[in-house]
Amino acid sequence: MQAEIVIQLRMGSLIITLIITAVFLLTFALIVLYQGLKERKKNAQMAETIRHLMHYRDVTFQNENVGQSEGEEYVDSELELLKLFKSVDSRIERELLFADPNFGRNELVRLFGTDKNVLPSVLRRFANTSVPGYINAKRMDYAVRLLKEHPEYTLGAIAEACGIKSPATFIRNFKNTYGMAPSEYRKAFEENSITPPLKLTFSNDKSS
Repeated sequence: MQAEIVIQLRMGSLIITLIITAVFLLTFALIVLYQGLKERKKNAQMAETIRHLMHYRDVTFQNENVGQSEGEEYVDSELELLKLFKSVDSRIERELLFADPNFGRNELVRLFGTDKNVLPSVLRRFANTSVPGYINAKRMDYAVRLLKEHPEYTLGAIAEACGIKSPATFIRNFKNTYGMAPSEYRKAFEENSITPPLKLTFSNDKSS
């Protein structure tokens, strides 16, 4: 009986020892695995950092080599765009394209040969106005010319000649632009008490 108890105790001790050993080995394995994953993550982060640094170095090196030429290309592009703008603007005035009531964004896009989403930025850059503002300015400039040169023209005739179907719209746009009604401007001009309004000017135009 005592021998059986001793055997059972020894078996229990062995089992406990095996369990402790297994737990220790499992814990050690988990620690090794964790350290390995941690080291791998650290190495991956280091590799990513090095990649970014190398990319930054390459970009910086390229910019140092081509920065001057890119600046020169930008200036050339700016001058070419200004030249194109003035050429198209001159054609619009010369051919009175704005006199067509349907003259608008699509026609300007076609003339400038640009995208409809780019056109507003071009007009803001060189005319300091929007697409509707640019067209209205052309029509109002022409209206001033007709008011001065043709006192016999009615306001309705001038509105139609400028591409505006409604005389009321013409009068409102003229007043918003110059601060007085067309009839008031005509009367003041005939009395030599007013100077012609300034025409649309271009930014970056050194000759003006």
